[in-house]
Amino acid sequence: MHQITCQRFIVVPSLVRGLSTVKRRAKNILKSKSEENSNALKEKEALVLKSIARNEWKEALEILKTTFDLPPKQSFRKHTFESLLKKLGLNHKGKECLLLLEVMKQKGIEVSAFSYESILGSFSKSYCAENSVQIFEEMKRFNIKPNLLCFNFIISTCGRANQKDLVQKYYAMMKEEKIVPNLISYSTALGALGRVGGYKLAESIIREMRLKMIQPDLKCFNSLIFTYACDGKWELARKTLRQMYLLGIEPNSVSYFAAIEACRKQNNWQESLNLIDDMKKRKIVPSVECYRTVSQICKSSGKLN
Repeated sequence: MHQITCQRFIVVPSLVRGLSTVKRRAKNILKSKSEENSNALKEKEALVLKSIARNEWKEALEILKTTFDLPPKQSFRKHTFESLLKKLGLNHKGKECLLLLEVMKQKGIEVSAFSYESILGSFSKSYCAENSVQIFEEMKRFNIKPNLLCFNFIISTCGRANQKDLVQKYYAMMKEEKIVPNLISYSTALGALGRVGGYKLAESIIREMRLKMIQPDLKCFNSLIFTYACDGKWELARKTLRQMYLLGIEPNSVSYFAAIEACRKQNNWQESLNLIDDMKKRKIVPSVECYRTVSQICKSSGKLN
């Protein structure tokens, strides 16, 4: 009986040593496999960054898609996602930006104002504000403070979509958030108002620019005149043209076309002809749009034979 017990004690340690060896080998295999996966992931990430640098966003996105089903720990760095988001934003690929945003959320990658800035930029050339508004409101829900470019993009998009109330809303919100506008911000807001109207807000923006010693440029004044055109304020449009000359800013054919548009709203055929004469005196070649609009005004006024 004693002998059998001893044999048992001899056998058990050998089994333990055997199991330990198996575990070590399995651990080493798993470690080796993990290192292989990690190296493969790094190689893919390097290829994505190279594709981004070459502006080959389609190739970069296709490579990235091969990692979508991997566990969150096996993911590219936040920098890589944001770099691709920026490239997609510059190419106005809104649908792809939204896809990437969802993947970042699923993988637990922090989404910053910079990420949202790229997404809003991707929709900035769109004539539909719905996606941009949803993205902007999502930022607020997640307590992510929009930066200056976020506001520039949302205001520009709402202007293109003829959403006057939204343009005014987001411009007011920018001021409430104490975001300091720059020339581009002012120009963007004025450009949006030039499409949807709101000359009183446009005038206040011009005044604010001057108070901050930011000189409104030709584009800003043209946008201001277009706000007058939306409301048929041809007298204010004419006055602005005179102010531009006094400030040393030469109006161009776009400036005069905006003023002629203001005349069209009031059916003021005589003033529209005066504007054409003024252009010729100042050696500004009237555009086809200028002539066409004046012709329409005269025709609707019964002054065109």
